[in-house]
Amino acid sequence: GQDIRIKTSHMAEYSLTGLLHSFADSLTPTVTSVTPLAGSTEGGTAVTIIGEGFSAMEGTPVVSFGSAGRCDQDVSMSSNGTHQTLTCKTSAVSEPFETAQPLYVEWPGAGYASGNFTFFQADFWSS
Repeated sequence: GQDIRIKTSHMAEYSLTGLLHSFADSLTPTVTSVTPLAGSTEGGTAVTIIGEGFSAMEGTPVVSFGSAGRCDQDVSMSSNGTHQTLTCKTSAVSEPFETAQPLYVEWPGAGYASGNFTFFQADFWSS
């Protein structure tokens, strides 16, 4: 049989062999909005991610845009009851994104928030 490794919300790790298992979608953090959806390649864009279930996760999440960019400066979380707000500032990237990249919110070792959002880093000029 195939082993399945899982981690609980309290980070206890279990290995299961040949057992029936299920996962509760209701326990998966969910991203419900992201603003803005684009920023400069120079970094420093303040990004606000709103969702549910963030506070049930342990540690600070890692925010990334595909494999090309990160939102890893000044990361903080706050809560107003049922909704949680994650704020961060983007890091600089050497090249603009060719297309919008999927936004990932990950709690290392525990999993990712669900949601279908993208972020675009490009060169912006003013006239």
